[in-house]
Amino acid sequence: MSDAPIYLDHNSTTPIDPRVVEAMTRAWQDCSANPASQHALGRKARRTLEDAREGIAELLGAKTGGMDADQVIFTSGGTEANNLALLGLAGAIPWTKTLPGQPQAHPPAVFISALEHPSIKASAAEVYRRGFILKHLLVYRDGTIEVTAATPHTPVATDRPSVVSVMLANNETGIILAVDEIPASWREAGVLMHTDAVQAVGKIRVNFRKLHVDAMTVAPHNFHGALGTGAMILNHGVKL
Repeated sequence: MSDAPIYLDHNSTTPIDPRVVEAMTRAWQDCSANPASQHALGRKARRTLEDAREGIAELLGAKTGGMDADQVIFTSGGTEANNLALLGLAGAIPWTKTLPGQPQAHPPAVFISALEHPSIKASAAEVYRRGFILKHLLVYRDGTIEVTAATPHTPVATDRPSVVSVMLANNETGIILAVDEIPASWREAGVLMHTDAVQAVGKIRVNFRKLHVDAMTVAPHNFHGALGTGAMILNHGVKL
């Protein structure tokens, strides 16, 4: 009988695929120059980096060509990508917290689902600390989201958020959330949409453009990629 352990924690992280190790080793050996350098080795490293960006974008349904191509921003993992997405999108909203004695400005609102990963909850708590309204959207067992019965964290109520973050698949239950059912009226009004797709990519087909979101985060260690790597796809024209 084998003494080899049976690993069943793939929703947390997966063993790295030998082909990934081979590809990374080849990149370290062949493209060790600074991709910002103008010499031949730097340009080679830059081409390798941009080819990787384009390949990831194509696989995940982002637009890769033309003046309106989507961005792929590399991070150190899903947590950093989620932090960048929520704080970056909220931080780009033109609003200044009023000082005591000044007329009360209507603060922007951030909505997240009640099932989000701790990295999103912590980022949301930070934007709340900065003066934003924060609401948790209720989620039913079938994955639908109750967008009309959000529970406010402040006495100020609002029917429309400025930023919404809803994960695509839950890391604890595996439930797939109905991200594409977020009201079209919110999108038409310019509400910024983010989805944490860390648990979805590699398990179900994910298409960035068809989800109608502005930002999407992924972490390859959840589908046999390398630890310490992640990415955020950002819709063209959206600022952080």
